[in-house]
Amino acid sequence: MGAFRTGLLPHVRLSDAQFRSRHQALRLILWMQIPILATVGVLNDPFGQEAVHHATWALPVMGIAHMACAIGSLFVRSRRAGSFLVSLGLLLSAALLVSLGGGRTELHFAFFLTVGLISLYQDWLPLALSVALVVGHHLLVGHVASALLYSDPPSTVRFIQYALIHGGFVLGGCAVQIVYWRFTEQAQNESARIRAEAEQALRRSAERYEALVQDSSDVTVVVGGDGLVLSVSAAMERVLGHRPDDLVDTDYNQLIHPGDVARLRSALGDGREEHRTEVRVRHADGDWRWHEMALRDMTGHTAVSGWVINHRDVTERRLAQDRLAYEASHDALTGLANRAELLRALEREGAAAVSGNTGMAVLYLDLDRFKQVNDMYGHEAGDVLLASVARSLHRCVLGSDTVGRLGGDEFAVVLSQIAEPDDAVTVATRILAELSLPVDVDGVRIVPGASIGIALSTPGHRADDLLRRADTAMYHAKRDRSGWRAYVEGMHDPSTPTATLEDDLRGAVADGRLRLVYQPVLSLITGEVTAVEALVRWDHPDHGLLLPDAFVPLAEQSGLIESIGEWVLTEACREMRAWPGVRLSVNLSPRQLDTPESADRLLAVLARTGFDPGDLTVEIAESACIDAPEMVERLAELREEGVRIALDDFGTGHSSLRHLTRLPVDMLKLDQCFVSELNGTQAGSAVAEAVIRLGRILELETVAEGVETAAQAAELTLLGCRSGQGHLYAHPMAATPLAEFLRAHHVAAKMS
Repeated sequence: MGAFRTGLLPHVRLSDAQFRSRHQALRLILWMQIPILATVGVLNDPFGQEAVHHATWALPVMGIAHMACAIGSLFVRSRRAGSFLVSLGLLLSAALLVSLGGGRTELHFAFFLTVGLISLYQDWLPLALSVALVVGHHLLVGHVASALLYSDPPSTVRFIQYALIHGGFVLGGCAVQIVYWRFTEQAQNESARIRAEAEQALRRSAERYEALVQDSSDVTVVVGGDGLVLSVSAAMERVLGHRPDDLVDTDYNQLIHPGDVARLRSALGDGREEHRTEVRVRHADGDWRWHEMALRDMTGHTAVSGWVINHRDVTERRLAQDRLAYEASHDALTGLANRAELLRALEREGAAAVSGNTGMAVLYLDLDRFKQVNDMYGHEAGDVLLASVARSLHRCVLGSDTVGRLGGDEFAVVLSQIAEPDDAVTVATRILAELSLPVDVDGVRIVPGASIGIALSTPGHRADDLLRRADTAMYHAKRDRSGWRAYVEGMHDPSTPTATLEDDLRGAVADGRLRLVYQPVLSLITGEVTAVEALVRWDHPDHGLLLPDAFVPLAEQSGLIESIGEWVLTEACREMRAWPGVRLSVNLSPRQLDTPESADRLLAVLARTGFDPGDLTVEIAESACIDAPEMVERLAELREEGVRIALDDFGTGHSSLRHLTRLPVDMLKLDQCFVSELNGTQAGSAVAEAVIRLGRILELETVAEGVETAAQAAELTLLGCRSGQGHLYAHPMAATPLAEFLRAHHVAAKMS
């Protein structure tokens, strides 16, 4: 019996609400059948039929039982008893209908209709009652008064057989209902299981989202179109100290620094669905913290109806970046601008002077007798004196002027908005007076003293040229002990015999005393040679082997750089033809590209030597290309012929990303000053990583210069740099040693 119930009968009964609804409907049907049966009885008058006269007592009995069931169903509160009375009453209704209708065969279908109604209870007991009542009714009435049950005379004889047949069909109908219940219940259970699993997955997803949002270090804020806060994640209190509930329905802009509100409003109103920016956000303690924000427009999403703003605290990163930028542009000892920053200031002020029709001047300052201070009192005393001089210089200039230390005891001042040359002289005189006062250094009174060179800006000047002129004037002031001197055309640096050195250089070009050496460029991953850089040396009879820094500026000033550059390119191309598959890299001076025919002249050298332009890379300083569209055009001409372009000493100049994206460049050469800073720390690798990442974004090859140690090479590789050169691999060498070096190392295939 237990197995039967488990396999077929429903496992879950109707809920109370479902039972009440169905029970009331079935009870109403039961009561509606009373007038129907009365009408049928009046029309057929079974009491007047002779065949059933002796059994007319059966009809009142069934009628009384039927009324008792109907009335009892109004007062019984038990589910089982109530369903039993209504089911019995409905079955009696079917029996009365058959009897009152003269036992016509078609009226027997009322029993099957009744079984269907009783099955709405989804209870096996009323169905069992149906089978029992049908069989009992047919047996009893068929025996006592078969005419009340069957209109066909032969049926009255076989009433037992017909009773069993009717009972079997009713039983079959009940079985069908039970099977239907079972299948329906299985479908409901499966639907409930799927719904439960979906609800559980949704709940887990909601819990996971809640955990991610509430426990995340990122703050999530939803801001409506009116700028009011709609919701805030719990991270707000951890990150910024504000209770989330206190911020709801408040103006979000009150958290933003006044200087950044316009930027935030611009981001919210620029029409894009997503935006990123960095602004300062007010902490509960009153401090302003830098936050990186990701803004997403979800005002059209009915569940959000606002801007979703995720922001995280990046104050430490900003401070590190600002500190790095400061250290890269300022002298560590004095806090003054360094040489690179001074050159940038010269460019800025020069541009401002041109646009505003004002003047600009540079003061180049060198301390007197500083070496004696170091020798007599030690370097610590010298450092104290340098710091004191830095403070004195700041006191002598305006806030818009730039004061910098060039190195050692040399300083420079960039004076902006100079109305006339005498203004620069006035500042120089003021500085000399300030530095003539004694300074107390560890109990010793020292008078710094200085010599100052003055150079005034001229149309079309270059920053380094202006600084060099002030330097030259300073040497004259030091030699003459005049305190200050202003640069005039034709003034030479008295510290070197310029005329003699220039004559020697002309003779070196004519007599072939220039030498070429080569430094290999290797793959940091495979160790294969990918290129060689040609470097020029001057074999001076008195001074020995001179590096380019000692004579290239003189060659540029005297106009010899064109002939030297052409010789270097010709000789290097001729020698490199013996090593196919290795690229040649040659440095170009800006003066080599200052005429319209410059590119044609360089290409003619390649044609004359039979050197493939695709194997040549020309390197040029990044500062040479700034605001020089004609030079960019000539580099583009070379690039169209297959020559690759590299920016040399990248990162030390003052080019902007805007310029860089417009230059016809294939390669960035990371300056060795940044490579030397690699020490395994984040601060040490910051600039190198930025340059390498920039090259990757712009699809430019990056070559690191001055690689001295294996640790530097390893860190460069981790940062994504693929090529490098330096003393770790090879010193610059002549052609013959280079050939041996190339044979000892595999040569990489030509890069596309």
